[in-house]
Amino acid sequence: MQTPFDNTLDELIKAAPSCNGLAVALSGGVDSMVLLQLVHNYANRAKLPLCAVHIHHGLSANADAWLTFAQQQCTRQNITLFSRKVTLSSAKRKGVEAKAREARYRAIDELTPKGHAILLGQHQDDQVETFFLRLKRGAGVKGLGAMKALSVWHQRVLFRPLLTFSRAQLELWANDHGVEHIHD
Repeated sequence: MQTPFDNTLDELIKAAPSCNGLAVALSGGVDSMVLLQLVHNYANRAKLPLCAVHIHHGLSANADAWLTFAQQQCTRQNITLFSRKVTLSSAKRKGVEAKAREARYRAIDELTPKGHAILLGQHQDDQVETFFLRLKRGAGVKGLGAMKALSVWHQRVLFRPLLTFSRAQLELWANDHGVEHIHD
């Protein structure tokens, strides 16, 4: 998995020449922990700065433990971790998940060093789920399009280098390589 991942990340970085570092959006779940390990291996070889960003929503009774887990994992690998506890908007028209996503993306953007691309742990299974959610909501042709491996959000480069891997592949890789993770 490391070699195809490295090849994908090479291509993404070439397509975003202003990228001078990498920041992993780290929840602590299997997808973000596998991403962190793969990126850590890549960044060491490529001599690129790496950090992780964890956002504490306070929506789960486990949120404090998840933050502690992220801190411990990053400390063990000598990866700088930026974290923030966020408060969700009180807007009544939006659901909790939409509010959490907005708060998370805003905080990640604010915490990530300028010039660093933000890497998200979305994978093949997330692509399928996103398609069906958009279909259910009545999205048009453009809205039904797949998530892109490279996108820009508020002038910030986002990479999704795991889109070619299934969740099962990530779980197998985590098990084979002793990657600890939480169940979020």
